[in-house]
Amino acid sequence: MGCNEDQSVEKQEEVEKQPHRPGSDRAKQPTECSTTSALSGPQVARRLTLDGLIPEIQLQVLRNPSDLDNLHAAIYVSPTLHKCYLSARRGLLYHHLGRTFRSHRIFVDAFAAHKLGILRESTSEDKLKLLEEFMDSYLNLQSDPESFRAACTVDDLAGIARFYSSIVRSALLWLWRQWGRQDVEAEDCSGFSATGRICMIRGLYHFETWCSYHGLGSITARLLPTTTNADMLRFLNKYLQPWEIEELSCIYCEIRTYYRMILCYPSGIVSCTNPDTHFKLVYQDLSTSNVFDVSEEPPSPAYDCFCEALVTRGLERFSTIRNCEMLSP
Repeated sequence: MGCNEDQSVEKQEEVEKQPHRPGSDRAKQPTECSTTSALSGPQVARRLTLDGLIPEIQLQVLRNPSDLDNLHAAIYVSPTLHKCYLSARRGLLYHHLGRTFRSHRIFVDAFAAHKLGILRESTSEDKLKLLEEFMDSYLNLQSDPESFRAACTVDDLAGIARFYSSIVRSALLWLWRQWGRQDVEAEDCSGFSATGRICMIRGLYHFETWCSYHGLGSITARLLPTTTNADMLRFLNKYLQPWEIEELSCIYCEIRTYYRMILCYPSGIVSCTNPDTHFKLVYQDLSTSNVFDVSEEPPSPAYDCFCEALVTRGLERFSTIRNCEMLSP
């Protein structure tokens, strides 16, 4: 027995005396130690920060937020993530807008509202033709996601994101408070059902598209819409489904009611905020006694025209007026 133990010790000593081979386990041990040593101290600390992550991981971090608002928060607090965002801006915006809208059709509706708003401000003599050409492509974009993705430029996506964050989101909260009787201090849409949220967002974008196509939109060249009721009816039946027309109509009525309340205020309240030079002059001319008396049935032509002009300015003008504290009804 003692002889066997002596032989084992001798074999172990012989193994330890042998030179290290590159593929052996004993040769790997110093390499692992040296790697750990190389990453110690400040270098290890750097690897644990966003700056130390490889670009692919940084990009994945930016793809993880659930929607556009969370993406904005991430790039706002980190210069590293902001730099990564700028290098892949188009793909990230497309990805998070899709997550925010949760529907390809609503994404296309947002794109249509954005493009029509730009075309409406154009000074081209072919402006109406350009509007019609775009609307002809609208239905194709809804049924072909690949063509839609190819049609979206970085500027388009940035414009859609900006309009959603600054205009649509606040209008969505306002509607939620009006219809859902939500606490007036609420700052998010957490109480929305998924279906209700989709319906309201879709209705808001259809309303904006309708204002740009048939109303005044955000331009200031005219004081009143120029299209007829028959034109509007053809537009609605051609491009919208019956339930989408109902959604648009509900939002139109809610915004018109809001302006109706504003016009009940004494003379000078609207004009002193000066949301638009044209409207200021018109309001001052019409603000004589009983011109905007909403108790009249039917309302006076002056009231009807002025209120319709306000409504068809679209969501951006609505947001500007609603944010004036002195005009809060």
